[in-house]
Amino acid sequence: MGYYMDLEDHAFTVNFDQKAKALAEVKDFTRKMEYGYRWVTKTAVLNSDTLEEVFACFGWDTFNDSNGNIVGLDYDGNKIGSEETLFGVLAPFIESESYIQMRGEDGTLWRWCFDGHEISEVTATVTW
Repeated sequence: MGYYMDLEDHAFTVNFDQKAKALAEVKDFTRKMEYGYRWVTKTAVLNSDTLEEVFACFGWDTFNDSNGNIVGLDYDGNKIGSEETLFGVLAPFIESESYIQMRGEDGTLWRWCFDGHEISEVTATVTW
Protein backbone atom coordinates (compact mmCIF):
# COMPACT_ATOMS: atom_id res chain seq x y z
CA MET A 1 0.00 0.00 0.00
CA GLY A 2 1.02 3.60 0.14
CA TYR A 3 -0.33 7.09 -0.21
CA TYR A 4 -0.69 8.40 -3.75
CA MET A 5 0.21 11.98 -4.56
CA ASP A 6 0.42 14.27 -7.58
CA LEU A 7 2.37 17.43 -8.25
CA GLU A 8 0.00 20.41 -8.37
CA ASP A 9 2.35 23.40 -8.65
CA HIS A 10 5.88 24.48 -7.90
CA ALA A 11 8.40 27.26 -7.96
CA PHE A 12 11.69 25.45 -7.49
CA THR A 13 15.32 26.43 -8.13
CA VAL A 14 18.70 24.92 -7.40
CA ASN A 15 21.42 27.15 -8.80
CA PHE A 16 24.16 25.56 -10.89
CA ASP A 17 26.86 26.57 -8.40
CA GLN A 18 25.04 24.63 -5.65
CA LYS A 19 24.47 21.37 -7.54
CA ALA A 20 27.86 19.69 -6.91
CA LYS A 21 27.72 20.53 -3.19
CA ALA A 22 24.12 19.28 -3.00
CA LEU A 23 25.05 16.01 -4.73
CA ALA A 24 27.97 15.46 -2.34
CA GLU A 25 25.74 16.18 0.67
CA VAL A 26 22.98 13.78 -0.36
CA LYS A 27 25.53 11.04 -1.10
CA ASP A 28 27.24 11.58 2.26
CA PHE A 29 23.87 11.44 4.03
CA THR A 30 22.92 8.29 2.09
CA ARG A 31 26.18 6.51 2.98
CA LYS A 32 25.42 7.05 6.68
CA MET A 33 21.84 5.71 6.47
CA GLU A 34 21.32 2.31 8.03
CA TYR A 35 18.44 1.15 5.85
CA GLY A 36 18.13 3.53 2.93
CA TYR A 37 15.08 5.22 1.50
CA ARG A 38 11.54 4.05 0.98
CA TRP A 39 11.12 2.88 -2.67
CA VAL A 40 14.74 3.88 -3.54
CA THR A 41 17.90 1.86 -2.98
CA LYS A 42 20.99 3.40 -1.45
CA THR A 43 23.00 2.04 -4.37
CA ALA A 44 20.90 3.97 -6.90
CA VAL A 45 21.57 7.25 -5.09
CA LEU A 46 25.27 6.53 -4.52
CA ASN A 47 25.75 5.61 -8.20
CA SER A 48 24.18 8.87 -9.40
CA ASP A 49 26.63 11.15 -11.18
CA THR A 50 24.44 14.26 -11.10
CA LEU A 51 21.86 15.84 -8.84
CA GLU A 52 19.35 15.35 -11.65
CA GLU A 53 20.00 11.58 -11.49
CA VAL A 54 19.33 11.61 -7.74
CA PHE A 55 15.99 13.31 -8.33
CA ALA A 56 15.18 10.73 -11.01
CA CYS A 57 15.81 7.92 -8.50
CA PHE A 58 12.94 9.35 -6.45
CA GLY A 59 10.62 9.77 -9.46
CA TRP A 60 11.26 13.48 -10.05
CA ASP A 61 12.19 14.87 -13.46
CA THR A 62 14.14 18.11 -13.44
CA PHE A 63 14.23 20.95 -15.95
CA ASN A 64 17.35 23.04 -16.40
CA ASP A 65 17.75 26.47 -17.92
CA SER A 66 20.57 27.34 -20.33
CA ASN A 67 22.89 28.08 -17.37
CA GLY A 68 22.45 24.62 -15.84
CA ASN A 69 20.23 25.78 -12.97
CA ILE A 70 17.43 23.40 -12.01
CA VAL A 71 14.36 25.58 -12.54
CA GLY A 72 11.50 23.11 -12.59
CA LEU A 73 10.25 19.71 -11.55
CA ASP A 74 7.79 17.09 -12.66
CA TYR A 75 6.74 14.10 -10.60
CA ASP A 76 6.41 10.80 -12.42
CA GLY A 77 6.23 8.66 -9.31
CA ASN A 78 2.93 7.91 -7.71
CA LYS A 79 3.37 7.18 -4.01
CA ILE A 80 4.91 9.28 -1.31
CA GLY A 81 8.20 7.83 -0.21
CA SER A 82 11.23 9.57 1.26
CA GLU A 83 10.74 12.98 -0.32
CA GLU A 84 10.83 14.85 2.98
CA THR A 85 14.14 13.19 3.82
CA LEU A 86 15.61 13.97 0.41
CA PHE A 87 14.34 17.55 0.36
CA GLY A 88 15.43 18.02 3.97
CA VAL A 89 19.01 17.14 3.06
CA LEU A 90 18.87 19.35 -0.03
CA ALA A 91 17.08 22.30 1.64
CA PRO A 92 20.24 24.42 2.18
CA PHE A 93 20.94 24.23 -1.57
CA ILE A 94 17.39 25.04 -2.75
CA GLU A 95 16.63 28.71 -3.37
CA SER A 96 14.69 30.53 -0.69
CA GLU A 97 10.96 30.89 -1.45
CA SER A 98 10.95 27.72 -3.53
CA TYR A 99 8.03 25.37 -2.94
CA ILE A 100 6.52 22.13 -4.19
CA GLN A 101 2.72 21.81 -3.95
CA MET A 102 1.24 18.32 -3.86
CA ARG A 103 -2.26 16.81 -3.77
CA GLY A 104 -2.82 13.52 -1.98
CA GLU A 105 -5.20 10.77 -2.99
CA ASP A 106 -7.77 12.04 -0.48
CA GLY A 107 -7.63 15.61 -1.82
CA THR A 108 -5.29 16.95 0.85
CA LEU A 109 -3.14 19.82 -0.42
CA TRP A 110 0.24 20.64 1.03
CA ARG A 111 3.43 22.43 0.16
CA TRP A 112 7.01 21.69 0.96
CA CYS A 113 8.47 25.18 1.43
CA PHE A 114 12.14 26.11 1.43
CA ASP A 115 13.76 29.10 3.12
CA GLY A 116 17.33 28.54 1.91
CA HIS A 117 18.15 26.51 5.04
CA GLU A 118 15.29 24.18 5.95
CA ILE A 119 12.17 22.55 4.62
CA SER A 120 8.77 23.04 6.19
CA GLU A 121 5.42 21.51 5.33
CA VAL A 122 2.32 23.65 5.10
CA THR A 123 -1.14 22.12 4.72
CA ALA A 124 -3.77 24.08 2.82
CA THR A 125 -7.10 25.05 4.26
CA VAL A 126 -9.78 25.25 1.58
CA THR A 127 -12.76 27.49 2.23
CA TRP A 128 -15.82 27.55 -0.03
